[in-house]
Amino acid sequence: YELKKIGIEFINLGYLNNTSFLRKLYSISDVFVISSIQDGSPKTIIESLLCETPIVYFKKTSIDDFCKSKKIGGYGAYYCDSRDLANGIKWVSNKKDIKEITKKTKKLILKKFNQKDLTEKYVKLYEKIIK
Repeated sequence: YELKKIGIEFINLGYLNNTSFLRKLYSISDVFVISSIQDGSPKTIIESLLCETPIVYFKKTSIDDFCKSKKIGGYGAYYCDSRDLANGIKWVSNKKDIKEITKKTKKLILKKFNQKDLTEKYVKLYEKIIK
């Protein structure tokens, strides 16, 4: 692993599919870093934020649809800029009120993605399509 070569400690947990374990893992984490430059709104981001764990991500991806750098979710690094991604990890790690940001984000996600409202939106969409 390249990380070992440069002295960064990490643990490879492999494939995880235990929901309870994942929730605990997100909750004890200091930051969730996603370095994807193309994605389809990964649910891992939502899972992390619902556990009040801030994220560091690249801007100009689907994550920008629900996160606003340094205000909602965590830190959005400049697209494909690995140094800025590292700056984001430092920013999140040093931000004293990061829990306030993630708590606000959790509330927004629960409001935006709640099952009742999403179901109603789908019903309206289907009704519109049928007409």
